Amino acid sequence: MEKYDAAIIGGGSAGLAALKRLSQLGKQAILLEAGSKVGAKNISGGILYSKN
Repeated sequence: MEKYDAAIIGGGSAGLAALKRLSQLGKQAILLEAGSKVGAKNISGGILYSKN
C-alpha cells in the first residue's frame, strides 16, 4: 500500500491548486474525485445583475 503526505478531497480549482503546491514542496499527495473527470462540475465566475 502506498503512503501519502496528504489526501485531497475534490478535484475542483482549490483541490488542484493544493495538489500543485504540495508537489512543488516535494510532497506525495493523492487526489480523490467522485466525478468521472477532475473539475467536471467546476463552475467559476460570478453572476452580474443589471439594475434595469
